[in-house]
Amino acid sequence: MIEYDAAKKWLEGRVNLLNDRPTNDRPVFEGGGLVERGMSTTLPAHLRANAFWTARQGEAGLVSRIREVSDQVSSGKMTVDAAKNALIPFMVAGGKTTGDHAAPPPPGVDPVKWREASRMTNIASAMRVDLILKQQASMAYGVQRWEETMNPISLKRRPYLMYVHGATRKSKKPRPDHQALNGMVFPKDDPVWHSIFPPNGFGCSCGVKELRAAEAEKIGIADSSKIKPPSGDGFEFDPGAAYEAVKMNPAPPDQRAALREQCEEFVRKDPDCPRMTIYSDPVKDVPPKPIPPPDEAGIRKYFKEVEKGLDAAKAENGGALPDKFPREKMPAETLSLGKLPEEYRDAFGIEADKADVTIGIGSKHTKKGLRHWFENHKNEMNEAEAMRILNETLYRSGNRTAYAMARKKDGSLSKLLVIDNPEKNLFLVMAEGDNGYEFVSASRTDEEYRSRNWVLKQIIEDIEEA
Repeated sequence: MIEYDAAKKWLEGRVNLLNDRPTNDRPVFEGGGLVERGMSTTLPAHLRANAFWTARQGEAGLVSRIREVSDQVSSGKMTVDAAKNALIPFMVAGGKTTGDHAAPPPPGVDPVKWREASRMTNIASAMRVDLILKQQASMAYGVQRWEETMNPISLKRRPYLMYVHGATRKSKKPRPDHQALNGMVFPKDDPVWHSIFPPNGFGCSCGVKELRAAEAEKIGIADSSKIKPPSGDGFEFDPGAAYEAVKMNPAPPDQRAALREQCEEFVRKDPDCPRMTIYSDPVKDVPPKPIPPPDEAGIRKYFKEVEKGLDAAKAENGGALPDKFPREKMPAETLSLGKLPEEYRDAFGIEADKADVTIGIGSKHTKKGLRHWFENHKNEMNEAEAMRILNETLYRSGNRTAYAMARKKDGSLSKLLVIDNPEKNLFLVMAEGDNGYEFVSASRTDEEYRSRNWVLKQIIEDIEEA
């Protein structure tokens, strides 16, 4: 008996993507039609196959909650109605609104179309939530169906597939390009299935039927070179690419290099998406890799010197810390925090040739390290607190991770690595440099702050300016 589990692995294995792009939640119309900006129209299919994201969203907490609930629906553990009842109050409590936008429509835009588009772009509207939940479930089913039809036994017995329009329900507004594919037969190994295998659009209810060779020949095998993929509607998904990712990698979150490189290439080239963040929870059911113990004595000694410097600065400032970072009072040398642990190196997709590169913290850089820590979290710049934060982030296994990237004016990228401990409300930020990783800052803060600032816009902008 064959066990089909590709959908389960795909649901669990995706990374989350945040589209950190200034956006107006109102719909955008051009030529009388709704236009979605950024990842919703330009994210390549191979990235969609490995990631969870929702258009126009840059809040990690919201995206995580949507994924948690939608995965329950996709795996059959929750109904769509129950999921909507769980999600919409959560969104409203977070400041989202379920009502239509109060602003009048732009000139030339039909008021009815404007209200409908507002409901669709409004993340908390019942219509938008319903679309997200049903489409995610449809994508999971597509991955599962690909595994069922493309496994070696099925390939041998039934080597052909027929496209079936409206297989699960009859649409009130059928798409002509989907209807045109109805009844067409192609070999299972024909590349055309990577562009037409259902679902191939929002709300797509099409399916496929497996055929034996004799059945296919009787119906007639179509010429795929003459087939045009369905026109884009802001949705692109290749169940085959998603299944291949699962098949080749039983623990996708552990192997991020390819996905990271693809995201970096996307951010470099796409004018509507200057920033992006990949983040996710630790891999389930995978034992954490051991993390080498830190040089605790050396770190404590360093921060005792930092404390002495701050005390000296206070003494010269009437007993209060000065507003300006007292660099001349800080240790002149750079402190090594050790190597990036293997667990986090894998999670960030760090290349093997950088395995031995260490993380450094110092006072020389104007926008990182001790100066940034002082300017933003000066109450935590003491030996005991610094050691606690490091022990719960960098030197602790099983934290969440985020890899943020931003395109600079010269076309290169700023890159930030974040290790987040949601249990302790702690996070640590590092920047990728030419000679290793530089400590940017670490802090105790609440979930709401980290949810809004996963991509740490200001830090990225500071690094870009430096």
